[in-house]
Amino acid sequence: MSDDVQSDALDALTGLLSRKGLNALIADFDSRPGDNGAHVGVVLADVDHLLMVNDAYGHAYGDQALAEVARRIGLVAPAGSCVARLGGDEFALLLPVVREVAEVQDAARAILRAFDTPFAAHEIHLAGGNYAEVLAAVDRARLLPGGPNENDVRDVNRMVLNLVAPTMTVSPSTTTIDLRLSLGVAFVERGHAQAGLHDADTAMYEAKRLGRSRAVCLVPEWVAQ
Repeated sequence: MSDDVQSDALDALTGLLSRKGLNALIADFDSRPGDNGAHVGVVLADVDHLLMVNDAYGHAYGDQALAEVARRIGLVAPAGSCVARLGGDEFALLLPVVREVAEVQDAARAILRAFDTPFAAHEIHLAGGNYAEVLAAVDRARLLPGGPNENDVRDVNRMVLNLVAPTMTVSPSTTTIDLRLSLGVAFVERGHAQAGLHDADTAMYEAKRLGRSRAVCLVPEWVAQ
């Protein structure tokens, strides 16, 4: 695989798989035979009211919010699962081998619980340079979430100044942002993960219709039989 293809398969902001990368993974996965009794679970997550964060604080804070969403979903994602950013404020969790729908529902509940605590976004001043690399550097320094001390700020500034424009600084001041997600959950037969994405998308919009900050599970009729 070429470097261009590999880069195209990853989301520049979060380092997760992109929509294209996830679709390629699903196409390969659906083409392979599976174990008897194995199913696929899909959870789609949409960040509630991210536009309000961008409007209130600016897109730099919105980008930090997206990076934090990726980090928190990754922390609670079950072993063997895959997390992707589909674009904008939408994320996906693919569980390629599950036996019961309860496993997917448990994963969705863990994601919702991961956002019980607000996070502290840091004021970033940047003129030029690669902002995605800045966010990655900040995240590696564990400045998200929580407030840094002065030594932390100096350390991260030294690190990122080697990557980007010398006019970038990370302020020790923070803004607390409460993030909530609407989740759509799907449980499909092995070989039908792409259809699971569609089902999860339908369920996610139902979660939004019902008031957001919740999970809705679309369970096929054959599960209840």
